[in-house]
Amino acid sequence: MSNYLSTQVAVYRHLLTRHTAEPDFRFSLRQKFSKESSPSQGLFIGTNKSLNNQYFAFTLWYIPIGFPGSAMDLLDYIVRVNPDGTFGLRVELLLAKERPADPQAQFHENTLPSVGLFDALQVVQWPQRVHWVAAPLTNRMLQLTYTVARNIPTLEDLLTTLNDTLDATMPGIDEAVAAHAARTPTWVGGHRLTQVQFDKMRQRAELRCADMLAGKYPNPAPHPRAYWCVQVEMRSGATGVWNRYQSQGVVRPLFGQLLAGTAGPSDSVRRQLDEARPGDVVVVVRGPRQVLGVGLLTGRFDYDDHDNLPFYCPAEWVLTHPVELADTPFLTGNNPWTRTAKWPEIQAAYARLPAQRAALAQLVGPEVTDEDPDDELLEEPEAADESPTTAGPPAYWWLNINADYWKVADFEVGQEQTWTTHNEKGNKRNVYAHFQQVKPGDLVIGYETTPTKRIKAILEITEGVHSNEEETEPEAGTENSKPDPKNDIISLRVKEFVREELTLHQLKQMPELTQSEPLTFKMGSLYKLTPNEFDAIFKRALRIEAPPLPPYTLAEAEQDLFLATADIQHLQAALKRKKNLIVQGPPGVGKTYVARRLAWLQMQEQDDNRVQLVQFHQSYSYEDFIRGWRPTATGGFELANGVFIDFVRKAQHDQAHDYFFIIDEINRGNLSKIFGELLMLLEADKRSAQYALPLTYRKEGEAPFYLPPNLYVIGTMNTADRSLALVDYALRRRFTFVDLIPMLGDKLVQHLVELQVPASLATKVVKQVEDLNKTIHDDKNLGAGFLIGHSYFCTPLGGQTPEAWWSAIVQHDIAPLLREYWFDAETRAAKAILALEQGAVVE
Repeated sequence: MSNYLSTQVAVYRHLLTRHTAEPDFRFSLRQKFSKESSPSQGLFIGTNKSLNNQYFAFTLWYIPIGFPGSAMDLLDYIVRVNPDGTFGLRVELLLAKERPADPQAQFHENTLPSVGLFDALQVVQWPQRVHWVAAPLTNRMLQLTYTVARNIPTLEDLLTTLNDTLDATMPGIDEAVAAHAARTPTWVGGHRLTQVQFDKMRQRAELRCADMLAGKYPNPAPHPRAYWCVQVEMRSGATGVWNRYQSQGVVRPLFGQLLAGTAGPSDSVRRQLDEARPGDVVVVVRGPRQVLGVGLLTGRFDYDDHDNLPFYCPAEWVLTHPVELADTPFLTGNNPWTRTAKWPEIQAAYARLPAQRAALAQLVGPEVTDEDPDDELLEEPEAADESPTTAGPPAYWWLNINADYWKVADFEVGQEQTWTTHNEKGNKRNVYAHFQQVKPGDLVIGYETTPTKRIKAILEITEGVHSNEEETEPEAGTENSKPDPKNDIISLRVKEFVREELTLHQLKQMPELTQSEPLTFKMGSLYKLTPNEFDAIFKRALRIEAPPLPPYTLAEAEQDLFLATADIQHLQAALKRKKNLIVQGPPGVGKTYVARRLAWLQMQEQDDNRVQLVQFHQSYSYEDFIRGWRPTATGGFELANGVFIDFVRKAQHDQAHDYFFIIDEINRGNLSKIFGELLMLLEADKRSAQYALPLTYRKEGEAPFYLPPNLYVIGTMNTADRSLALVDYALRRRFTFVDLIPMLGDKLVQHLVELQVPASLATKVVKQVEDLNKTIHDDKNLGAGFLIGHSYFCTPLGGQTPEAWWSAIVQHDIAPLLREYWFDAETRAAKAILALEQGAVVE
């Protein structure tokens, strides 16, 4: 806290020195203080409630505004104090662009007349170094930001940078403010702060912050012990990694090496690494329930780019004997480093081992006695600030998530989100009492409502009901008031994505849920679940306990396909090698049928949740496939993901299993246009976050996009369609091509016999089609790409006689195709059709 406050004092004195030299330079200070003196309130508006969210701000202009959620002035210089001691600086305009629906909501009449300043700032001729970035116009707020720097190393550098930024931006902002004021006679303010306004703010701030200005900062609260979990389960086993931890006296999270891991820590996980402190407890776990050991951190995290596990922190290993807990308490998902709420259970497990109690005492305080450990009351750990660590079992909840507000699949494991306790109209969400009861460590079933209507993830509460820090600070000029409970939120994070996104219909079939709140109540956001209800959903959604999927082995593939075993294995090897496969061939050889079964064969089970089929056509575009603007029901537009992005997200979140994207008629689309910048990412050696690229249509704060190594793309291509262009070379080199030919041998005859076609007719059908295919193959205008495939004859009789069945296939399926083939030789087509009909007569 003292660094945050001392930075404010340094900035205040720096700005005051400039005011003394330039009397027209005046800046804003905090106008609203709590009734009781609080040493944490600084000279400027801002917040320091979170280690990772410490900032303060000031403005130079008097422009009164006010709207729900407004916490700052219209135009602010914002200083951020980073956890590592560096500083950030940005200049920002932020305001609402429309009046709230609730007529009782706070709204200053000068807000809407201020909207024009957004455009006025963008037409100013700025110095080359000043780059304003506008938030998407689809946002409900107008936001214009000039990010000066994110990591200014020292306080001296911050003050120098602040001076340079003021010099670079003040003239342009003055110009924009004056231009907008001239165009908007009803606009209130629109000028620099007056001397009277400045003196009043300064007098009050210096009175309330006298101790701070005298260098008397409140003692920072002692860092409460946090409890961390590091997952070491790897493809090659955990023993070597755990031995390395002990021999080196370090902990190295396995980013990029877990079975379901990612290439590096996400931004939210990096913040957790920054929050780890000496004295924190770290628990080494393997899998969902085994603890390998426990230690104390003796330093802070650092980075070693010469090691394959570059993030490391020194640690003293206290407990090195493995224990197992009940159930599956360590649901770390893709995240090898996370907080854990299971410390009480871990304590109890080690307390049951007499040989471990002396070592355990180093972690829990008093020596554990030899009494029955089941009757002992072990010392409870302190709850860390902003940590989900809590004593006692978690509660279980169900949250209905509006996909317009939060599309869960766009988040990463460990990434946090907030949820309001009141809706947009200011009404309490249902069940409001449940919002008041949630606590850190509680687990939540995340269910996306219309149009998704599926369970998407397991969530974890990281903070119960609290005021939104960005919405509790009033704008300049307002009177003292208590925080508005309508701004209350809860915080949660993605703990694990589910393997099977259960639908409402599937959930209603589960006997454990017949009396559950989410399935019996018609309206609401947050429902309570019993432990049994949560456990049933969790085990089914993660397929821990679920109806077994039908297996699909090489034997099933040999039974389903008319291909030889060697051909099936060749297809499988080609797909594994290149990760991108195009199955091409003439009509009727079963290309799509083969593609799906090839996916099943690699999965060894028929899991259609991991297979996505689309069909390209001439009108298919990047906006359909990747992402683009789509109209909404309210008449506006939203940036919506295409089918490929959504499916890739599923694969990213479940890298322990393979996923297959099948594109039927792949050459019917403009492939370079459809794939766009992702064309490069298709290559097998670029399937990692290392090669991530920003999407053309990016969402705010979105990380670059990558294709994971467990994603396979299978395309099908009809070689007989003369209306289509060939696949361009850029895409061709990223795929491996395999030809399918008509399989008119004994397997087809046997299949027809199983369909109740007489063996004599089946044999003659196959012979006649073979003769026809030879004619087509030898035609210089046709060739192998136009042969007649076997799937034309695989349909059941459907109640017809075998002769009528064959006649219908010839007349309605094959004859039109032959007339198209020989459109300029009708006699030849008629002769071929007649040969098929006559040759099939049963003697």
